[in-house]
Amino acid sequence: MKITIGTPTGCTISPNSYHINLIGVQVDSSKIIATPPLTPTSPGVPGQIAFDDDYGYFCVAVNDWKRWELKA
Repeated sequence: MKITIGTPTGCTISPNSYHINLIGVQVDSSKIIATPPLTPTSPGVPGQIAFDDDYGYFCVAVNDWKRWELKA
């Protein structure tokens, strides 16, 4: 699985890949975690990424999460 993050225009999810247009960063699929953070300061390491039904979450620094809305 490959995640590519580019310009802020949305998200495309297919069976074998996620393409999230956000900030010009490419994320290794080994950084995907199963449970999204509960707060912006939940434990995390830079580069981790998670999803729930409404948002994507990206860890930008130790215990520092940013989220964006997923749109169909």
